[in-house]
Amino acid sequence: MRRSPALSALAAFLLAACATAEPVRPDASALRGCWIERKGDAGEFVATQRWSAHGDVWQGVQLLYAPSVAPDPATGWEVRPAGKGFQLCQIEFAMASAPPCLNAFFGAGHASAENGDWAEIDAGPEHLRLAVVVSGQRSVLFDGRRDGCD
Repeated sequence: MRRSPALSALAAFLLAACATAEPVRPDASALRGCWIERKGDAGEFVATQRWSAHGDVWQGVQLLYAPSVAPDPATGWEVRPAGKGFQLCQIEFAMASAPPCLNAFFGAGHASAENGDWAEIDAGPEHLRLAVVVSGQRSVLFDGRRDGCD
């Protein structure tokens, strides 16, 4: 059976278009809801985060609970679209300047010429982990489980 040169050219064009298609930005909606992290032998230190969408920006308010200390929502996080990816920004509600932000990856990040430090977001159905890698050192900011919103 003879193949049409026009059909062969169209097929080659479509195949090339698929190979060079832009990657799809991950869906940040897995952040939605409430999360809790318990630390200490008896779970006496607790951190909670409540994430919600505000347009295309996701905001997470963090509360820290410790014995004899009133919870203080002094800090939070924002996940913002940036280029083809995201940034994770630490928000202090009383800050007067722009928040510090790092390029963020859903999953493991990677170093590159423009990306020496980064944030990693691991958001699954029942687990949320936020970490930063600065000067090659990984620090976990939050490592919690899904919890009901009060």
